[in-house]
Amino acid sequence: MMGCLGNKQAFHLMDPVDKETIYLTRLRPVKLINPDNGFKLDERSLKVMNDHLNILLKEHQVEIGIPNFKVNLYDFIVFVETIFMYWRNIDSGYSKDAEKIKQMFPLFYDQFKKFRIEAYMQIDRLTSMIGWLYSDMLHQLFWIENERFSDRNNPKTIYFNNYFIHSVKPECVSLEIDGHKRIVYRLGCGITGEGICWLNIVPEQLGFHGILSKVPIQIYIQAHTLERMKERLGYLFDFYYLMNMVPSFLDPEFYKADDGNLLIAYKMNSKKYGYFKADIIGDKLLLRTFLFLTNDGTPEGKKLARLLGIQKEDKKYLGIDKYEFFIKSDFENNEKLKAVFHEAGCGHLFELKEQLKNNTTFQLKNTDYISRYLGLDEKKKEKELEN
Repeated sequence: MMGCLGNKQAFHLMDPVDKETIYLTRLRPVKLINPDNGFKLDERSLKVMNDHLNILLKEHQVEIGIPNFKVNLYDFIVFVETIFMYWRNIDSGYSKDAEKIKQMFPLFYDQFKKFRIEAYMQIDRLTSMIGWLYSDMLHQLFWIENERFSDRNNPKTIYFNNYFIHSVKPECVSLEIDGHKRIVYRLGCGITGEGICWLNIVPEQLGFHGILSKVPIQIYIQAHTLERMKERLGYLFDFYYLMNMVPSFLDPEFYKADDGNLLIAYKMNSKKYGYFKADIIGDKLLLRTFLFLTNDGTPEGKKLARLLGIQKEDKKYLGIDKYEFFIKSDFENNEKLKAVFHEAGCGHLFELKEQLKNNTTFQLKNTDYISRYLGLDEKKKEKELEN
């Protein structure tokens, strides 16, 4: 790795003590651990989450300032950062060849600071992503915290890229809905280093006007809505429902249905896969149920019914009222029917079948968008890395 970052001859200028020091002070891989106090995740779950995180770190590459050369985030932390930390701390009192060694790594003099910040921001996004993937909106939400920033008085933490995994119970309240008391759950997600971000929305974003239209309201969801999502999205629900819900409300696309209901689009990578049927009750936006894109009651479902001459029961019989159909069938090979779905605004449902074979990269786009939207920018990460 020294040869990739600069001049491999630097290794031969290091005396035995230098080599032993760089080995002992090498940075360890990113690892999720239980905090000292409070919530403790069982060892099996912790291993599953760590294995998943390491896969993501090895899949995502970053630039480091060398033309046509990238490293994955796992290698960046373990190798690049170890060499950089050694380079940054070496001086003439530490090694007689300190200046020669420094000159062999011009990369670290130039724009490396910028690339380093971006790498750590990507790691924050991926750890946030792991928290979202394993959260359960009805029982526990995870958020991640770098041990280094949590325990600044412990000098050893600089060598261990340990991240605490915290658990928070979702906020819930009882609302009267259609004459019945129902428990509803607040929409939130964990942001690495920040905690749980509880989402709000401004009624004006949904087409409402009036004296209170600019006052933020909280977003709540019924357990029934999550059940409908699981039933109609199937595979997509298992991991990705929370990851896609959050950006869907940061910049909402909405419609007023024929029956007067408010429909808020549920998107993945800027493409719609359904709608939440919602109402404003007091100071809360309540997500009552979920409609798959082809279901009756959606603009696309209505157009599809007209183009194909089918009704709700026909859709159920054919299976096109659930996403499972578009994954398991060979329907995309029928060009005539496929053209009808495209005309109705549902053509992209066929595209995801291929993308799901390699899905981690496009999911990261949502975490990137959310972190930037929430103001988790480069200046904050730069300040953290300087401390």
